[in-house]
Amino acid sequence: MSRTESPAQRFVIHGALNLDSAAAHWTRWLSEGGRATVIDLSACSDIDSTGLASLRCMQASAQRAGRVLSISHLPERLQSLCSAHRVELPGEQRAVS
Repeated sequence: MSRTESPAQRFVIHGALNLDSAAAHWTRWLSEGGRATVIDLSACSDIDSTGLASLRCMQASAQRAGRVLSISHLPERLQSLCSAHRVELPGEQRAVS
């Protein structure tokens, strides 16, 4: 699933981030994401619009805590969703195949 790697303050999403898994990732974010400054999607196997909304909620949560949260290893699918919904996510701006 997901975990925070404290040295780099990375919150790693493992597996899909979609309608079926978003609640579990959000629960993990609430317990482990308190110091994260980067969400790492390198191990994310799939993402849908619910996953995009989850990432936006994680960013809002971090912002309320006074942190800027960026996203690394954006999958091409996520970039397509961002374009379709006219949403920008801070982080890498190139697709990862």
